[in-house]
Amino acid sequence: MKHIPKHDSGWTVGEGYRKQPLLLPTDLNCAGALVQVVEIPPHAHCPLHHHKQQTEVFYVLEGRGEMEIAGQTVQLAPGDLVTTEPGEMHSATNPHDETFRYVVFKTNWDPADSYW
Repeated sequence: MKHIPKHDSGWTVGEGYRKQPLLLPTDLNCAGALVQVVEIPPHAHCPLHHHKQQTEVFYVLEGRGEMEIAGQTVQLAPGDLVTTEPGEMHSATNPHDETFRYVVFKTNWDPADSYW
């Protein structure tokens, strides 16, 4: 068992989103793993990008939004899960009036493995 207090690293702001780590690699005893929460404000868009190594699992906490993954658009609501595989271009959009918030579980994570 491990109790992990909230990380105080704050939010990182990107184009159309902000993110904050929940579990760092040291918390998970795994150099290639990361868990973070992502928020997309109303009527915002996170641009298309991909990862060469990472697999990502997205779990929607609140709000509604959509993700484009490998050319397909998926509508998402709380409780939905979707994954992206290495090389799959993906983006997220919030066309609604409430914040779109989800948790991302990353495997084979490397901070330099994002290609915009």
